[in-house]
Amino acid sequence: MLNNLFRKHKKDSLVELLEEHKKYFDLRREEELRENEINRKQHFLIITDGTDTR
Repeated sequence: MLNNLFRKHKKDSLVELLEEHKKYFDLRREEELRENEINRKQHFLIITDGTDTR
């Protein structure tokens, strides 16, 4: 499902999220993520400038 969202975002039905991740971070074969490892150990951070506009 995550790969489908990535393809939609990239507007490319052939692109593979894990392959792009490997290229972007220049990972060796033993370092690359497997399908069952992606999206498991993440931290979601929200950084703002402290203003509150409505």
